[in-house]
Amino acid sequence: MSDSCLNDTDPEWFNKTDMSIQNCTLSTTDLAVGIVSLVVSFIGLLGNGTVFCFLTFWIKRNRFTIYILNLSVADFIFLLCCVIGVLCLFVVHYEPSLQYDDAFRLTLNVFFSFGYNMSLYLLTAISVERCLSVIFPMWYQCRRPKHQSLITCCLLWVLSLVVTSVEFSCIEEDHVHKGPSSPCENAVFIFMCLLNFLIFTPLMVVSGLTLLIRVQRDSLMRQSSKLYVIVIATVVIFLIFALPMRLVSLLNYQHLEYSDNLALLTVLFSTISSSLNPFVYFFVGGQWKWSKRASMQSVLQTAFKDETDSTQTGTDSVVSTTTSECPELK
Repeated sequence: MSDSCLNDTDPEWFNKTDMSIQNCTLSTTDLAVGIVSLVVSFIGLLGNGTVFCFLTFWIKRNRFTIYILNLSVADFIFLLCCVIGVLCLFVVHYEPSLQYDDAFRLTLNVFFSFGYNMSLYLLTAISVERCLSVIFPMWYQCRRPKHQSLITCCLLWVLSLVVTSVEFSCIEEDHVHKGPSSPCENAVFIFMCLLNFLIFTPLMVVSGLTLLIRVQRDSLMRQSSKLYVIVIATVVIFLIFALPMRLVSLLNYQHLEYSDNLALLTVLFSTISSSLNPFVYFFVGGQWKWSKRASMQSVLQTAFKDETDSTQTGTDSVVSTTTSECPELK
């Protein structure tokens, strides 16, 4: 595949310098990966859209479902941008005379990165909060702010917007810059590395591992709630499938060479990550098997039931969350 074809239609690589979409050609491998990405993205859109509708209209929200609701929106945005990007790739391949202006490509890439960043931040917040609920059960039950989930999600949306703006701050310079990395690119590279690989990813990994260890050690915890399984599964899926795309995208800021096939594959893996989350909810909520008697609503209610709203399992005891048993705030 020609560099110009990939650079202008694959969302995460808008920062590359060649902005021409003339003479775009796709190999058989490119077409196959694109088709698979398109199919996976459509499935993911359907799954995340279904979860969003149920959590919005038919399932009572709790501390956990607020995060899942926002995560489904972030994944939906990301997958929608993937669908549009792949369709543009095919259109330009079969109709080379068609062109898309810079504003369209920039908008597509901004929303693409915006959805990806938000998914990373939300999964980190979910993992950290569930970890805190296990390590500090009394705080989580009695002293956790009532609207913490909503406030956290709002702050993360703002953070994602700011980070995405910073990420694309060098876009105008990149149109003419073809030499070594510019100071702007170096600054963005350092900022993104610090934020993604020294703050959010380590927090996600450490809290996820802590949660996994506690669940494995505590039989009551394994039996009481499916949320722990959901959190651990979604974190593992993101680290395996979605994180490589961020690693590849950072290579742009240092003008390092990498295979176009690798770039396409990381996009495909990221669509798999965002599309798998709804199936994790259905799978875990259905008690590891599909039941003809169980409705989709009941399956999701079971998956998202937060036992810590009424009881909290600990290593040695079960703590009630009634107001009378919570220590008074000093």
